[in-house]
Amino acid sequence: MLIAENGQQAVNADPASVSGYSNLAQAYAGMNRLEEAKATLQAAIQHGLNNSGMHMQMAALYWAQGDDASMEKELQQAEAAPDKEYNMPAFRAALAGARGQLKLSRELTRKAMDSVQRLNLKEAAPGLTVQQAVLEAVLEDYAGAVKDANEALRLSNSPVLVATAAEALAASGEEKKALALADDINRRRPNDTLAQNVDIPLIKALVELKSAGARARAVKIDTK
Repeated sequence: MLIAENGQQAVNADPASVSGYSNLAQAYAGMNRLEEAKATLQAAIQHGLNNSGMHMQMAALYWAQGDDASMEKELQQAEAAPDKEYNMPAFRAALAGARGQLKLSRELTRKAMDSVQRLNLKEAAPGLTVQQAVLEAVLEDYAGAVKDANEALRLSNSPVLVATAAEALAASGEEKKALALADDINRRRPNDTLAQNVDIPLIKALVELKSAGARARAVKIDTK
């Protein structure tokens, strides 16, 4: 609740701030107040902050509600925005991954990466790569997940990216490296609330889940 209140204060202080509206909408979404999140984004658009990010964030809310028709309308508006060249393929790559369409997700990620390279947006490449690693881990393409997670780590050592890569590695059975990355985050971000209370526990939980699954399979094999 406090996060939403702070977000509203930020919007009131600077009604022309894209990040203010976006962060406030994200806060509402995190509290499952999706209608308020959508109203916040609509207010931003009415204030002239009509970029592809706003429409994609709105599309994600509609997707969460199972309203594919409204989601597609928002994505069509996002595609008309001038900054959509790599944002849209990246969004649709994530959407394809969520639907289990790994081949399509990879194709769209490559398209987004081509745009990133053409526009010289080097800071976007690690995020696209680690997003693909997570999707591959979820869809049990563990070799692909490990490859892309390691590539993302080669491109960036930002704490957020390191945490996401570690999660993909943990889910793919790379226990030692995932835990080493968790220790690295712990050393670098001792006072980071999100890192200490979400990222590091999640990495360790994924390691335990993967190990438990392996033990369960071993027991079944041994008892046959």
